[in-house]
Amino acid sequence: MDLSGISVLVVEDDPVFRHLLSEYLIQQQAQVFQAGDGQQGLDMLQWHSPDIVLADLSMPVLSGLEMIKLMQPQFSDIPVVVISGNHLMADAMEALKLGAVDYLTKPIADLKQIGELVLEQVKMAPLKREAEGAQQELDENLEALAQDAATAQIAQLSLFPEAAVQGSESEIGYTIVHSGEVSSVYLEVVPIDDRRQAFLFAKIYANQPGMAFSSMLLRTCVNHKVQEFQRGASRVVSHPNTMLAHINQTLLQSGAGITMDIAYACYDSESQRLSLGQLGHGVRSMVRQQQTLLPIVMPNTPAMGQQPQVNPATHYRTMTSDQALVLICGGLPAREALQANQHRGVVRKDVEQDYGYLCFSLS
Repeated sequence: MDLSGISVLVVEDDPVFRHLLSEYLIQQQAQVFQAGDGQQGLDMLQWHSPDIVLADLSMPVLSGLEMIKLMQPQFSDIPVVVISGNHLMADAMEALKLGAVDYLTKPIADLKQIGELVLEQVKMAPLKREAEGAQQELDENLEALAQDAATAQIAQLSLFPEAAVQGSESEIGYTIVHSGEVSSVYLEVVPIDDRRQAFLFAKIYANQPGMAFSSMLLRTCVNHKVQEFQRGASRVVSHPNTMLAHINQTLLQSGAGITMDIAYACYDSESQRLSLGQLGHGVRSMVRQQQTLLPIVMPNTPAMGQQPQVNPATHYRTMTSDQALVLICGGLPAREALQANQHRGVVRKDVEQDYGYLCFSLS
């Protein structure tokens, strides 16, 4: 295991265990700082900037729990792993509530377990900071959108792609018709890499600022996971079921009280395989072959934003040049717009309810 470039603060009152743990980490090429109690740990944090803290809970002068409390908010971005005896499990749970990222119980038979945890948490730390920053940005955007409907309209309109998006081996066209300043129907079209493309289509149930906020949340979630994919940190964006679960969790964490029906798909041009996931029943998935529309039968699922644990309906198929995947909502008007075969993009019009479609085909 190579921990070179990683600095670790070990806060432990047992000098024997502290020495053993520190020596092991040093052998793995980590830089190690040591403290004998929580107060010394806080002092070391002021003098150094470790990438991670390993802390005992039961210590004199200042306990591990008290140290974690006092680390907020100045050192809240430094991950803390607590190490405790089995008799202190209640304290370990309290430490997690205060911001610790994980815990280990003594005795620890193999110090390699700690090394692996250090490596994992240090890698994850910047991703967590990025996610927290995105959440803060979303919260600020919601407040701004709620205060000004015109801002909400401009914000959402700026997110929509061109009416027809041409990929290297595929084409996506769409029409969305809405009557209000902000559309309750929204879509995203995102290239992941040279061979993969993702797209989503959603019907949002919210007031107009909430619709705009949801659109920005969807854009942020997808872009964040695309960036992780391109860094090699995560493949979530290429798997509809896990991507929908991630968006659902982010939506619930926003506290906006918004729900939506949504379909999310990823196409791999190398295998010509399309993966599709769906939550709710307001968006229908269909296959168009020549002039025939065939529904894709999938089980009913709750809408996104209704419950913390979701199990999206999924569908997989190999696409052929005479087929198109259609994601549609809005009943007959949406079907008529699709049959006109003229992708118009976003259109504002006096209609009873917003409607639209997205059509994906091979070029």
